[in-house]
Amino acid sequence: GEFFIKCSLVLLAVEFSVISKFGLEAILVAWLGSPLVLITGYLIGTRLFKMEKGIALLVAVGSTWCGASAISATGAVIGASGSDMSLSISVVAFFTVIFTFVQAYIAIGVGMPHDVAGAWIGGSVDQTGNVIASAAIISDEAAEVAGIVKMVLNSGLGILATVISIWWQTTQNQDD
Repeated sequence: GEFFIKCSLVLLAVEFSVISKFGLEAILVAWLGSPLVLITGYLIGTRLFKMEKGIALLVAVGSTWCGASAISATGAVIGASGSDMSLSISVVAFFTVIFTFVQAYIAIGVGMPHDVAGAWIGGSVDQTGNVIASAAIISDEAAEVAGIVKMVLNSGLGILATVISIWWQTTQNQDD
C-alpha cells in the first residue's frame, strides 16, 4: 500500500513526457549512485565510527535508499531489534527534515541547473514527500526530475532487500 501512495504522490507532480526525457538519468542516479553511497556509508560506519554492523547497515540503507521503508525492510531481513530500527529511523528522519531545506538552498546558491538539482535531491533526500517538497523550492522542473529519480529508487527496494539478505547471510555464516 505504501509503495502505491508514494508512486501516486510522484505521478501527481510529474508530466509523463518528463519520464522519457529523464528516465535514463534517473536510473543512473538511482542504480549506480545510491548503491555506491550505501556501501561507502556502511564502511564509514563500521570502520571509521566502529558501529555495530547491523545498525551501520540500517543507517546507511535508510540514508541512501528510502528512509524508514528501507530501514524496515532491511531490519526484517537482517533480524535487527526494534530498538535498532527505531534509532535508525529517528536518525534518518532527523537529517531528512534538515536536508529537505538545506539541499534545495545549496542548489539555488551554487546556481545548479534545475534538472541536476532535481536528480541530486531525488537521489539523496529520504521520503518521497520530502523529495517533492525540497525540489519544489527550486522549480517545477526540479520537482519533476526529483520525483522520477525517487520513483526509480523506490521501485528497487525489493531488489535491494534481496541483495542485502543474500550478502548478510553469507557474511554471517563466514563470521560463525
